[in-house]
Amino acid sequence: MGYFSHPRALIVLAIAACLGGTAPTNAQTSDLKSAAPQMPTVNLGLTSFYDGIAGPGWMVEEYGQGAHETKTIAADGSTTATAPHINSGSWITHVAYISKHRVAGAWVGVEFLVPFAYVDAGVAGQRGGIGDMTLGPLLLQWPEQKLFGMRFQQRILADFEVPTGVYTAKKGAVNIGSHAWTVHPYYAFTLLPHNKWETSWRISYLWNATDHAPVATSNINSTQAGQALHLNATLSYEVHKGVFVGANGYMFHQLTDSKVNGLSQPGTEVLGALGPGIMVRHKQWFYYANAYREFSAVDTTEGSKFVLRIERVF
Repeated sequence: MGYFSHPRALIVLAIAACLGGTAPTNAQTSDLKSAAPQMPTVNLGLTSFYDGIAGPGWMVEEYGQGAHETKTIAADGSTTATAPHINSGSWITHVAYISKHRVAGAWVGVEFLVPFAYVDAGVAGQRGGIGDMTLGPLLLQWPEQKLFGMRFQQRILADFEVPTGVYTAKKGAVNIGSHAWTVHPYYAFTLLPHNKWETSWRISYLWNATDHAPVATSNINSTQAGQALHLNATLSYEVHKGVFVGANGYMFHQLTDSKVNGLSQPGTEVLGALGPGIMVRHKQWFYYANAYREFSAVDTTEGSKFVLRIERVF
């Protein structure tokens, strides 16, 4: 049931620092374009098998993630030759509680996440520290139901990312936090077509608030990243009692333009990824390992990622 973000925004900021930005010929137009914010961090591949299944009680998870970004793809699909390789890692603690109180037939719960991240941006520098915390004050988890005769569980949750992350309002800074609030609802479900098969999907929507102290030049007063849709999906099979293997993937697509000083700046970030995964269940412990190779990037970075996750339910 866990969640946290891939450090994509801070990686792209690091690349921008390495490239040094654009020398404007029309100062106002160029400044607005170069100051357009990248999309903030989101859950790309951190949740996987059996994501929609949960019940009353406590759950504690620890995530470890490493990412290696090997290239930057421009809006026209070309590779930016001078962009550096970026290495990053994050560690996230996730605590959730689901009560036995019901609303619309669903158990009511809450969640809280605290991330820490580190980025090595080459010549642009390195930085580490706490990231933006996540608060989920309204979680609705439905008990098992039947969908066309198949076992089915689902959940909806409204998450809010709080701008607590390490941040410096200076051009070229490598930042951990996004410096803006986000509203991040999602819908997750798991379908069990057979006792040994499962498929899980998490579909998320992202809305970003305005940053009134952006990393930009002196004539930039505010920035606002665009809205986006992203999802995680899995298909797995139980090869041995308590051991599940399968495929996992994610997709990200920006829906609206980002804004600078209230003016839209054209740009659409797109990314996909696929890879193998495994989950091992032993009593109340769950262990996950997932690998991803990214593809079809547009206006963002592309590389590979590996995720380890340990979960304990009470």
